[in-house]
Amino acid sequence: MRAFRREGDELVAEVDPGEREVLATVVADVAELLGGGRFEDRARETGSARPGSGAAPDDAAALGVRLRLDPLPAPDDPAVHRLLPDASRDDDAVAAEFRRLTEDDLRQQKIDRLAVLFDALTVEALGHGVDEPTDDDHPHRRRRPRGRHEAVAVVRVTKEQAPALAATLTDVRLVLGERLGVVDEEASERLEHEVVRGRPGDAEGQARQYLGSVFLALGWWQETLMACLLADLPDAPAGRD
Repeated sequence: MRAFRREGDELVAEVDPGEREVLATVVADVAELLGGGRFEDRARETGSARPGSGAAPDDAAALGVRLRLDPLPAPDDPAVHRLLPDASRDDDAVAAEFRRLTEDDLRQQKIDRLAVLFDALTVEALGHGVDEPTDDDHPHRRRRPRGRHEAVAVVRVTKEQAPALAATLTDVRLVLGERLGVVDEEASERLEHEVVRGRPGDAEGQARQYLGSVFLALGWWQETLMACLLADLPDAPAGRD
């Protein structure tokens, strides 16, 4: 996984083959938790994990209209609850009504954003079949077909699309953090120490090491994305902090 960088008006980063498959799996897992089904199945059937690639559209959903009348309980899974938090901690009625009116759309919005990242990591990378580094002196080297397990994913977003990608990375990290018990900065530092120390031991320790590595790598990757955006902000006026 390489840091995001500016290329013209876009922010671009590459993800190596092994990392690509790991990240795609984690992204698909989060979408499934939200009720999005398995992206792998959708991509196999339609060529894309994104909706509208073959399936008949839901008219109401396509118009952004939701007509849910029944109350919607809060998610049982604490990881999903972190993605779809209560609107009010003090008023259960307000929280329930807000959830009834907004949760369907919020879930779909998150699933759609996850599908975009999944496609960039899998469908689009494999579709181009490529990924030799750019070399202006040897343009013929730029598109050498590679196999499924060799393809590097090139994640490319405009500045306008970058906040949505950052939000998606936050969602994935929230789920991983919940599973890993990362509830504050101190817990995050303990996890980093565990991963760097690298002595996973039993199967549970190995799983924690694996998920912890993904959690930390995504945090670093997200920071490089945000650094590109912050670099474009105008300097503060002289005399102001």
